[in-house]
Amino acid sequence: MSRDSTFTVSSTRQNMFKYRTPPWKETYRKQCLDRLKESRNKQQSLRRHICFDNPGDAADAGATVSDIIDIDAIMKEEWRKLQSKHFDIVENDLNGDSSDEMFAFYESIHSEIRKELEADLIKEGEASK
Repeated sequence: MSRDSTFTVSSTRQNMFKYRTPPWKETYRKQCLDRLKESRNKQQSLRRHICFDNPGDAADAGATVSDIIDIDAIMKEEWRKLQSKHFDIVENDLNGDSSDEMFAFYESIHSEIRKELEADLIKEGEASK
């Protein structure tokens, strides 16, 4: 066997054992982001309606979206939905993760959602100028 074929076989074997993020984690992250966008769109529609009905209330409608949209509530609700649909997969996967890893996972999704929300607010502010 040549050296090149040995390298290819060993690298292929290594790829089989590389740690991959379980599919439910990616699903959870994506669902949280989707729900955030839906909630945000609803809030924007509500604000526009309030501002057009009562122009004097425009200042009251100026609360930040992050004050209105509860990211934690969205994440908790999506977590419950995910567990009810895929309980066995999530439960088996959690057995290998420590609580610190799960907390880090939760925090990373939370910060990602917050950053996306802030970026969208900045884009809207620039577009409205």
